[in-house]
Amino acid sequence: MNSPIHILQDFIEKFFSLCISDQTFNQFLQYFTLFHGITSF
Repeated sequence: MNSPIHILQDFIEKFFSLCISDQTFNQFLQYFTLFHGITSF
């Protein structure tokens, strides 16, 4: 089981490896909302 920090770091690396665009940013917001909903800090 990966720690939340490790998962977040992996997610950030994958996100920044993509070309930044409006569409990518919209996907980022969707994934971030999903991630936040899962972790529920």
